[in-house]
Amino acid sequence: MTKRRTADEWRALIAEQQSSGQTATAFCRARDIDPSWFSNRKRTLAKAASGFALVTRAPAATQAPGGDVEIALGAFRMRVTSSVSPRWLGQVLQEWSHGAAD
Repeated sequence: MTKRRTADEWRALIAEQQSSGQTATAFCRARDIDPSWFSNRKRTLAKAASGFALVTRAPAATQAPGGDVEIALGAFRMRVTSSVSPRWLGQVLQEWSHGAAD
C-alpha cells in the first residue's frame, strides 16, 4: 500500500535525497518509493515554489568577516560577498531555483 505524504514530508525526502549522494532511483528503491512518483512530486513542488527565499540577517557575533552572506535553499548553500552585483545574484538565484526542479 502506498503511503500518503504531505508536501512538507516530500520536501524533506527531496532534500534528503539531494544531500545523500544517491541517484533518485537508488534513493527511492531503498525506501520503497516509486521513482517516477518521486520525480513527479519533486517537479510539482518546485513549480509551486514562489521563487523567493527567506533571507535573515545573522546576529553580529555569527556574521562572517567582510559582510559575507550565506544563502541556503534546501541542501544547497552559497556564500557571497557584500560586493557582489545584486543583478548577478538575482540571475544566479533564478537559475538555481530552476535547477532545483531537475
